[in-house]
Amino acid sequence: MRPKGKLFALLAVFAAIGLVTASGAFTTVQADRTATVTVNGDNNALISISTPADAPAGVNVSNTGGEAVINLGNASTGLNSNATTILSPVANITNNGNEDVTVTVSVSSSNGLNSASAVNASSTDLGPGDTTQFGLELDVPGGSVGQSFDLVIEIDANDTDDS
Repeated sequence: MRPKGKLFALLAVFAAIGLVTASGAFTTVQADRTATVTVNGDNNALISISTPADAPAGVNVSNTGGEAVINLGNASTGLNSNATTILSPVANITNNGNEDVTVTVSVSSSNGLNSASAVNASSTDLGPGDTTQFGLELDVPGGSVGQSFDLVIEIDANDTDDS
């Protein structure tokens, strides 16, 4: 055999090996799965948030876009400039689940307030069906008339057995 023939034979062997190993590849597989997810309104959630009957005038808790929203904009007690305002109670927290939970509330503000904190929000144990309330203490700086402030209110509820 000539050198060109040996090279051709060697290439033919590699091509054959490539074809044999390539035939073991997977083919496309498709499977359809169905999943059903039920999203409850906040009043039916395991932990619900609602407006207390004894809330300060103008304080309202509503469900907007799947989030509980606390609107203080029309509170007759108002948020005074250069003052600390305590609004309590602002919201009810109800345990709609079947197990005891420990509830903790924390408040933070990233814009414009000197400070924001939760009132009556220390860790509270709630049995099934029990309700607790919390309020807000907001320290508004001077010169903030007409401004709006965003608060982040985090409510943690943990199974008391996990403590």
